[in-house]
Amino acid sequence: MRHQSLFVIVLLSALFIASCGADDGDDAPADVSITVLDFISTVPNLAPTGYLVGQVEASATNGATFTYELVSESVPGALSVNSSSGLILVADGSLFNHDQNPNISATVEVTRGDAVSAAAISIDIDKLNNFQLETIDYFKQIALGFEFGNASAITRKWREPLRVFVAGSANTELREELDVIVDELRELITDDFEISFVETREESNYVVFFGSGDQYGQMFPNAAGAVASNWGLFFVNWDSEQYLNSGHMYVDIFRANELERKHLLREEFTQSLGLARDSERHTNSIFQSVWTRTVEYSDLDRELIRLLYHPEVRAGLDEVQTELALRRILEAE
Repeated sequence: MRHQSLFVIVLLSALFIASCGADDGDDAPADVSITVLDFISTVPNLAPTGYLVGQVEASATNGATFTYELVSESVPGALSVNSSSGLILVADGSLFNHDQNPNISATVEVTRGDAVSAAAISIDIDKLNNFQLETIDYFKQIALGFEFGNASAITRKWREPLRVFVAGSANTELREELDVIVDELRELITDDFEISFVETREESNYVVFFGSGDQYGQMFPNAAGAVASNWGLFFVNWDSEQYLNSGHMYVDIFRANELERKHLLREEFTQSLGLARDSERHTNSIFQSVWTRTVEYSDLDRELIRLLYHPEVRAGLDEVQTELALRRILEAE
């Protein structure tokens, strides 16, 4: 079923400073009043050189162009400012280390003719780096709710062991691929959650079916209406505490070729763990919503799986609770 964004939060507070410029010809008429905006920005830990921090905004009563100059900074060499646009960039990424410099402040002067105003810059450096921040954001996009239906947007995961029964017609290559996927998941999931294979459907709480959509629909009538337009599907059920307790999935071995089967198997099985939504955000992710043939987890995928099954992430967390839980985990690591 079915890029790295900059983490910049800018809170603006207006600072009005009026300055009367000397008569400087048509380019700088008298009585120019400049308004500049201070800002507070938060950037990731270890932000790279060239990272965009923000922009000093200025305006004048008669409309004007300005010159911007960095006149002071609490950590020398940390920042640079574009003299014509007011864009503030990281000049030395090594100085954006939360443990050494949790905050960097600076002053930028804005000039037009003889009129000068100053913008105060305050930059908080997050404890988390860009990858960790993107992990949290992507986790919330993938792990809260489902693509279809009206289930609430909260975390869901397995608590009891996942007992898998393989049904239908799986060739040797597909069966071996399922073993590979399960082995990878076992390495990522360090909690008490277990995945095992059983010999009969009666022993199982999860069925992986290989065959046609029609055959899958006959085995699981609730899926019959969705197989025509889907080469792979999964369905899961959960208890009153939002913990998953049963489910099933299928891979269409007739419409999909061997590579596509492996992709569908990995995607549907992984989403059945509680990472149930798709996204266009990362092209190499197993959760990519646009049709791909990805047959391995990206680094980001692996983090999502690991974090969902971290002991501190329980079922039933909403967006705010999820972010707090993930931050606690990542900040402690």
